[in-house]
Amino acid sequence: MNAVDIINHTNTLGSEEFRLLEIQISQGRWTEFYKHPASLYWPVFAPISSKRKGDIWEDMYRKACPSLQSRSDQWHDATLVEHIVQEQKLQGKKIEIKYTAITRPDSQENVDARGYALELGQRAKLISTSDNTLKFGNGGSFQQVHPQNANYGLFSAVHANGAIHYWVPYHLISRTAGKNNIELGKVPLSSQHDGGTVEGQLNRTARFHEAFFLDFTIGTPFLTDLSKYDLSKYENIVY
Repeated sequence: MNAVDIINHTNTLGSEEFRLLEIQISQGRWTEFYKHPASLYWPVFAPISSKRKGDIWEDMYRKACPSLQSRSDQWHDATLVEHIVQEQKLQGKKIEIKYTAITRPDSQENVDARGYALELGQRAKLISTSDNTLKFGNGGSFQQVHPQNANYGLFSAVHANGAIHYWVPYHLISRTAGKNNIELGKVPLSSQHDGGTVEGQLNRTARFHEAFFLDFTIGTPFLTDLSKYDLSKYENIVY
């Protein structure tokens, strides 16, 4: 099919068909040209709304990890299996699932040199490991965190080749968002919206990583078994 045929064909597509074609082309570039795993494409760069990506993420995480069961109400995302809660003497079983996509913005030098922004695949960061040891890199924040609605947060920083995972007890987060509401020894909860105090965001700083790092995965964005981790060791961290 030559260029004219391609143009004529795309002109016959409806808006939804054209959107799906764009996703197919973009994902093909992601996997075939940049050699990134297909499983890491959609949470990072799929051209759908953040809300939709968040819903997909939660649903796929529950399917990938048998330790996570369906939520018991609309205010959290999953329920931790009872035997883990009992064996580790955790403070509840309601889990909020969040992720942040880690990308590298185009530098002005690159824009000036090339005359256009780098393609998405070139902007994506890779998890760097040495002797199976993770090298932490700053960046990302976890949005719309509701410490009043769950007992724990299962957070993931998604890179182009894997993800870094965190386990955050919600009783260690400042209960009210805003810089004036930070509680001594607890994780600051930044305001999500001007004047908002109910939901907030957690910044993925070096201290956050040090305190709540759980594990990292390569080639997949999900942990599959929470029972093998000592989740109780995070219970009394002083931030």
